[in-house]
Amino acid sequence: MMIFSVLAVFYGLFLVAFAVRELWIYGYGSPAVHAPPQKLVTTGPYALFRNPLVIGNLIYYAGIIFLVSGSLEICLLSFVATAIPAYFYHKYIEEPELEKTFGDEYADYKRDVPGLIPFVERKPIQNLKQYFFRK
Repeated sequence: MMIFSVLAVFYGLFLVAFAVRELWIYGYGSPAVHAPPQKLVTTGPYALFRNPLVIGNLIYYAGIIFLVSGSLEICLLSFVATAIPAYFYHKYIEEPELEKTFGDEYADYKRDVPGLIPFVERKPIQNLKQYFFRK
């Protein structure tokens, strides 16, 4: 389990860094409130799920919590305790703001790309193409 938790830490950090890079290069902004993206980013990890920053952070924190506590139960409880508020924040605060900012473009993106779990909704092949190839 120690190897799994170390891999989770590194994968979570990688996912967050990759998502921030996409926002910076293709969205002309950052995840920070004072410098939001100017363009909707639908490539990279954003082609697989709508909020890779949250998912990356959850994976990272789960790995850290397991490394520190050594308890799978505490790790899962902490993961659920942080995932639920993160989900509701994204669903009811961030998404309405994104819909207001990007309009129909975000509505189409929301329809085609799952919120949290990749490949469970409508267009997995299209999502993979966007993941590997830029428009």
